[in-house]
Formats: sequence, C-alpha cells, structure tokens
Amino acid sequence: MNKVGLMHKTIALTLVVSSLFLAGCCTTQQATVWEYKTVGSDSEVNQLVSQGWTLAYVVPLAGFARDAFNFERSQLRYVMKHPKH
Repeated sequence: MNKVGLMHKTIALTLVVSSLFLAGCCTTQQATVWEYKTVGSDSEVNQLVSQGWTLAYVVPLAGFARDAFNFERSQLRYVMKHPKH
C-alpha cells in the first residue's frame, strides 16, 4: 500500500471515530422526574417501600425536639420519592 492510500484510510478512520465520539457526547440524557409523598408513620413508609418508593429524607416538625438532635418518632415526617411514569 502506498503512503497516499494509508493517509486516506487514516483520515477516514479518524473522521469516523470522532463523529461517533461527538454523537455520543451530544445526545441528551433523560432526567428522572420524581414524584414525592410525605407520610408520618413507619407503617406508611414500609407500605410505600414495598410498592417501590424510596425514602428521600426525614423532616422533623419544628418545636417538638427533646433536645437539638433527639426528636420523638411521632414528630417526624418521612419524604418518599418514586420515579414518575
């Protein structure tokens, strides 16, 4: 193979690889849209978890702390999340 033929193949291969790379980088990814639900008891949390929900975070109700970091369980709200279909 002569040098010109090798150069053409190298250029063509470079163009194909760079095009595939750019196409992969430019495709948009679908962001997950979440549905949220707030519940107040362990049994509600367990029921939602069995349905595929995930515990997102726990929110203490203001004014019900025994001290700065010790809340009564009944004064907590559980925020659950689930991918919206």
